[in-house]
Amino acid sequence: MSEKNSFKNSKTHVAHQNQNAKESLGDQATQELIDIQTLARLAGLERALERFPDDLQTAARTALKVRASFQASSDNTAEVWPVMQVKS
Repeated sequence: MSEKNSFKNSKTHVAHQNQNAKESLGDQATQELIDIQTLARLAGLERALERFPDDLQTAARTALKVRASFQASSDNTAEVWPVMQVKS
């Protein structure tokens, strides 16, 4: 099975699994939940998703917030930290 079909099947499975969640959450929150679960399945975290779904979702949301807090550099060649120098 190709990766594209695997992603589509996984997303379809998660969408069917979360029909009740759509009623209690808004569309954006539901889509975020589906995306997190799909990425977890594609990363091979099925068992973690089954046993600890809340923990996995919290970790994913935290990672997204931390990632959003970083400022992207407009200069891709710039050093992120000062250049190391050898003492003489």
